Amino acid sequence: MLSSLIVSAAALFAAGEPCPSGCNCAKSTIDCVGLNLTAPPLPSAESSTLRLHLDGNAIAAVDLSSLLRHYPSLRSLSLSANGLSALLPPDGANLGAGISFSLTRLDLSRNHLHVLHARALSATALPALTWLNLSGNALHTLAPAALASLPALTTLDLSNNRLEEAHAHFFESSPRLSEIDLSRNRLSRLNDGTLGHLTQLSLVDLSHNQIMRVEDNVFTGINVSHLDLGFNALRRPPAAALRRLAAARTLVLDGNPFERLERDALQGVPAEFVSISHCPRLALVAEAAVEEAPTLETLTINYNPMLSYFHPQAVTGAPRLAALDLSNNALFALEESLPRALPGLKALYLEGNRLACHCSLAWVASLGQDEEDQLQRKHWFRRSAAGSRVQYCKASTSSGRPLVHGVPRLCVQLGADLAGGVVPPPLRAVHPAAVCACFGCATRRRRHLAV
Repeated sequence: MLSSLIVSAAALFAAGEPCPSGCNCAKSTIDCVGLNLTAPPLPSAESSTLRLHLDGNAIAAVDLSSLLRHYPSLRSLSLSANGLSALLPPDGANLGAGISFSLTRLDLSRNHLHVLHARALSATALPALTWLNLSGNALHTLAPAALASLPALTTLDLSNNRLEEAHAHFFESSPRLSEIDLSRNRLSRLNDGTLGHLTQLSLVDLSHNQIMRVEDNVFTGINVSHLDLGFNALRRPPAAALRRLAAARTLVLDGNPFERLERDALQGVPAEFVSISHCPRLALVAEAAVEEAPTLETLTINYNPMLSYFHPQAVTGAPRLAALDLSNNALFALEESLPRALPGLKALYLEGNRLACHCSLAWVASLGQDEEDQLQRKHWFRRSAAGSRVQYCKASTSSGRPLVHGVPRLCVQLGADLAGGVVPPPLRAVHPAAVCACFGCATRRRRHLAV
């Protein structure tokens, strides 16, 4: 019976080693996935196997040290989805002086681990382990020395657990860490020293927690490619902490309960890409909310259902900003001084807003004008049922392109949501400013004169 044990000589693989009954063995790999095993298969002699897959069984407890002594050459061990509830510390018989193992990847995800004790991993010498997956457990406690014997660790996944605190200096014994995933836990604050001495970090995912406070020195000196603080409980961006980053390629602050981005909300943050999207309460972005951002290239503030005002000088000191995405908010106007404050802007996205058909948007029409392509507008008017309002119009250039196309320096994309207007499907590409251009000015709105 498969659940009762362990090794049989049903097949041979590699250098004539027996393959455990019911498993598939090939090219230094033993695959025993989904066999309802209650214990790992142990060979009668030391195995040269490099990869052992035990996912989807019923192994409730395991002594890693004992298991690895039977597989001293093992590089990858997977024990995910076993209902594993305990990592047993080695007994005295398995504490061999000077013995270390070659394991580089260990997958313990989707189990029932609640506590990671100090000796659970540290008592097993794993100097080569670079990848550890503990996601999808029920971990609520990590002993301060739980990672003490993992000096080569580069990737650590602790997502989808119940952690409420990350101890200061918890990661210090693994100075090579480059990726840490703590998303979908219950963290409420980040304390100074939590990420200290991790100079090689490239990804830190802290999204979907309950973080309300980030202390000022948490990110001091860190150079990351991706920092995700999205979907937490931050009421304002932790600007002081973010300024202490050495550099960041991507900074995500989505889904937080920001109500306003006030002046200096993101002052001096050294990021290339910043996203503040899907914030259900965000209503206003004030003047100089994003300031002194010499490295900023892309700013995404979209899908904020209450965002109705974006100050034209909301972003200052960002000479490299090339793309600004304000799409799918609740904006009803945008002031003419916006592009002047952003001299490097190449792309502006505004589709999905509630832009009112008003001549205050006519400045957009001028963005595509130059000496080689003077716009010659042709307008078609249609009266509404009430006979007092223009429903839609069409604009084209001398080359027949829509008004919003052919813009040499600034590509403007806008949707067709016009407050008080109807744009039929053939004209969905027409910019609201084109409609305003048809009016000429607000005082001539009711004249309905074809040009």
